[in-house]
Amino acid sequence: MQNTTIPTPSFAWADTIQPAADLLNRRPRSWIGHSGETITGPEVAAHLDAVADLLTTAGWVRTYTDTTDRITIPDPEGMSVPAMLRTLLRTARQLLGRDDPRRTLWSAMYQTGDTDTAHVAGNVLAAILRARTGASGPVSYTSWAERPHRTGDDIAQLLATGADLAHQHGPTT
Repeated sequence: MQNTTIPTPSFAWADTIQPAADLLNRRPRSWIGHSGETITGPEVAAHLDAVADLLTTAGWVRTYTDTTDRITIPDPEGMSVPAMLRTLLRTARQLLGRDDPRRTLWSAMYQTGDTDTAHVAGNVLAAILRARTGASGPVSYTSWAERPHRTGDDIAQLLATGADLAHQHGPTT
């Protein structure tokens, strides 16, 4: 089921679909997950649509930042051991961003579906970025997404372009 909130790739992004498909076709294992099974284009497209849905719902964050300056740890004198443990766990959750519902692109990719499909979807995103940037070597979608000038719209366009590529050029069986 196609989510209507996912944008259609803009002309600039749509231009990268064929070159990215060519890059994927040069590597026959691009559509094969770590399990050794082929992941179909429709499976990858559904995964990328689900990632876009998650980021729309939970919110996107470029990267999780150090929040230590916002955390106040109370003085443990006079605290019981259970109270100290609760404070320690609450602080750890804050430091790990567990209280923040927003997701990075990487965390959304691996919190949606299975890791095999996430891996192949990552291959698709990397090929799009390689075609878009003209890079001659490997490109990391996570590094691209974490660049300081990246926006949520950039991420949405990448995901929509990836889903379109997967539908148009991915294996069907």
